[in-house]
Amino acid sequence: MEFPEYLPDNCPPETAQAASGKVYYLVNNEPPTPEDFLSKRQKNPKLRFPKDEKECRACGISVYTEIEDLLKARQEFPGLGNLKVAVGNLTPNLGVIEPTPSRKFPSHHTLWLAIDAQAWTVFHVINITE
Repeated sequence: MEFPEYLPDNCPPETAQAASGKVYYLVNNEPPTPEDFLSKRQKNPKLRFPKDEKECRACGISVYTEIEDLLKARQEFPGLGNLKVAVGNLTPNLGVIEPTPSRKFPSHHTLWLAIDAQAWTVFHVINITE
């Protein structure tokens, strides 16, 4: 599997597994579009991260296995409040995924998309009443 050239060395990490399972993700568009699946690095090419690990994570996208964590993130970070909740069933051809939990968001995972992965085709927006 090939990944974009802008990823740093050793990224995605060897510990990442083939993408699989149901995850939740925040998108701007309904239905989701390719632009919804740009990494933080792609959106902010000049932004600097203090550690290689953070740079590697910035090259992936944040997904959650528990919808409650995604909803909490949307409430805590002002820039996420207007985004729509999408759900998708990942398949190995999309890329690799690794748990990257925090105390506040234990179900957070980082998903690194392979070159030519069309993630927007496996996600759909769902209506959520918070």
